[in-house]
Amino acid sequence: MLLNLAFITLLIFLLHLASIFLFLIPQLKSVLSSNLLSQFSSSLLHILFHFRIVFFFNFLFLSFLLLSFSNRCNFLPSINSSS
Repeated sequence: MLLNLAFITLLIFLLHLASIFLFLIPQLKSVLSSNLLSQFSSSLLHILFHFRIVFFFNFLFLSFLLLSFSNRCNFLPSINSSS
C-alpha cells in the first residue's frame, strides 16, 4: 500500500512538473522573441505565479497524504491492543 501511495504521489508530481514546462516553454519563446524588459518581467511574474500555485497544491496534497498515512499507522496499534 505504501508503494502504491508513493507511486501515485510521484505520478502527480511528474504531472505537475510537465504542466510547469508546458507553461514555461511558450513564455520563454515570447521572451526570446522580444527584447523588451517589461515583457520579460511580466513573463517572469507569470512563470513564478504558476510555480507558486502548482507547488502549493502539490504541498497540500502531499501533506494530506502524509497525515492520512500517519493517522492510519497510529490507529492500527490501538485497534490491535483493544481486541
